[in-house]
Amino acid sequence: MKKFAISMAIAAFTFIAVLPVQVFAAEKQRIELVPSGNQTEVILHLPQAAAEGTSSLQLSLKITANTAQTNVEFLPSSQLPAKVVESRYHRETETLNIYLAGTQPLFDEQSPALSLGRVTVDTAAADGVAAKVSVIEDSLKLVTGTELVVQKNGVEYPDAVELVVGNGGVGPTSPDEQPETPPTSDTTRLREILAIADGYAEEDYTPESYQLLKEAVEKARALLEKPEATQTELEEAQLQIENAIGMLVLKNDQATGQPAPDTSPDHSPSNGANTGDPTMVAVMVIVAAAAGIAVLVFSVKKHRTPARH
Repeated sequence: MKKFAISMAIAAFTFIAVLPVQVFAAEKQRIELVPSGNQTEVILHLPQAAAEGTSSLQLSLKITANTAQTNVEFLPSSQLPAKVVESRYHRETETLNIYLAGTQPLFDEQSPALSLGRVTVDTAAADGVAAKVSVIEDSLKLVTGTELVVQKNGVEYPDAVELVVGNGGVGPTSPDEQPETPPTSDTTRLREILAIADGYAEEDYTPESYQLLKEAVEKARALLEKPEATQTELEEAQLQIENAIGMLVLKNDQATGQPAPDTSPDHSPSNGANTGDPTMVAVMVIVAAAAGIAVLVFSVKKHRTPARH
């Protein structure tokens, strides 16, 4: 029996210890915004104000719209016990002030949630409007008796909500407003010079000179993979390849310092005469030999002809 009594006492003390926490949690004070289309309901959950018999209050909302042609209106709840219900919207500061005043308590202790009413937005603009509504923190002021109290602590404020009318202030884009498409760069000439560069075999040229061509070709191919490459970049890549081709040096030859060869597809070597051509040398030898024989024959005939007296 003694053990039973002790157990009951412990249970009672445990209940008493937990009770204040539960009551505190239940008395959380908050403001709620419930949006729907172009309006949002403003609901106050203030159990402390219900317990104190608050009869008047003031609350401010911030309403930011994306067009100047916006109409803001507050429609108070028909269930409000206040004698005076007033609202004022200041367009220059985008602030809506709501006032409730009376002599009777605004809140019911059994159900301390109070719907102030609905905030609506509208516009005459053809494209509609979009507006963000939020509660300005520390703007809640309660009047109990003759005392005005600013609720700076212990009140949870909601996140901003968005109200939309029509297209939300964003009209359809007309054909004249379509973004301009940048001109497409012409890669034809760069691809042609790359095909020409592929015709130069690496084993025929010195490593140093061919390395310049390889680097220029690699940069050009990477540039062709870029959709945003400009015409100027393409032309610069083409010029680098042409310069690299002109600087190629054969392994069994030395750099001549001559201008870069013509890299156009229809280029063909010159057919001019060359004094080092073996055929020309043979012709010159034969001509010289024939001349020598003619001189010799002429000399013999001269000696055999008798002198005339």
